[in-house]
Amino acid sequence: FDGVNPLYNYLDTIPLATTGGSGDGAISFTLDGDAVPSTLTNISVGTYTLVATKAADTNYNEASVSTSITINKIDQTIPIYFSGVDSSYNYEESIIFATTGGSGTGTVIFVLNGDRNRPISSQLSNYAVGTYIVGAYKQADENYNESTIITTTITINKVDQEPLIFTGLDTSYNYLDDITFTVTGGSSINGIDYVYNGIEFISFPITGLDVGQHIFTAFRKGDNNYYDISRSTILIVNKIDQPEFQIL
Repeated sequence: FDGVNPLYNYLDTIPLATTGGSGDGAISFTLDGDAVPSTLTNISVGTYTLVATKAADTNYNEASVSTSITINKIDQTIPIYFSGVDSSYNYEESIIFATTGGSGTGTVIFVLNGDRNRPISSQLSNYAVGTYIVGAYKQADENYNESTIITTTITINKVDQEPLIFTGLDTSYNYLDDITFTVTGGSSINGIDYVYNGIEFISFPITGLDVGQHIFTAFRKGDNNYYDISRSTILIVNKIDQPEFQIL
């Protein structure tokens, strides 16, 4: 062999040539037993036996020579980039991570805070409010090394809670009526508190309200993912007739 090295990198162009031999027999090459041209390209990573054979002619028998060549992995030649990833999302919003670029057939892995030991799904939902560094890299395959990690920063923001709903509350009552109602809705992990004319209360029924206009407010405090929410309603307490009385 003439100028054939024992080591090459994937994607190297490998010209095959020989010197010596006798007669005018043609030179042919095989790689692990398969016929190959005199220039090798895109040979997958691995170790191969390369054989050159000079065919017999009128005066000389066939002759052959062999050598071993190894093709090594290379770094990915195309950079990897995030595709369609925004910097800001709202809680409960579905977040889809995607990339472009990279070389080979390796799987793209997404990680939290650039840590290969903290893989995450390519689609996040209901991720807690906060700021995160998301990393991505493309795994190695047969011919390419693993890519370096790229990172991007995303922020997940608080959102409003579902509306509060009063149930069983009328707009008008008579003096001495018992007033009972319920409030549902909201989204945070906290309970619902009640305020009557600016004063917090916790028990039902409500009795003995003076005649006039009263404001009832339901309040559900936010948490890490939701803002505070409140809802108020106004009810009127009306005068009633006095009981009959007699002059003794």
